[in-house]
Amino acid sequence: MIEFYEVFEGTLLHNGLDDEIKKMKAQIYSKRKPLNETKSLLENAGFEIKNLIHDSFEIRFSDGTAMFNHYLIRFWFLDGWKSILN
Repeated sequence: MIEFYEVFEGTLLHNGLDDEIKKMKAQIYSKRKPLNETKSLLENAGFEIKNLIHDSFEIRFSDGTAMFNHYLIRFWFLDGWKSILN
């Protein structure tokens, strides 16, 4: 989703929507905390982290319409993105 967020932020910036950029970053943070913060929360709760495995995956779409119509986007992301513009 990095590419989307880069374009989204650029579009907001181009249109002078600085408050919405802050909302976007807050929305991302609310869904995906930084690794160090999550690690600290677990350790402070008494868990011992012996090993971290970093992994990633990519989702590609043929165009913007395909992306916005994909069920993962519609059900997991779209409402959050819309809330940034309200």
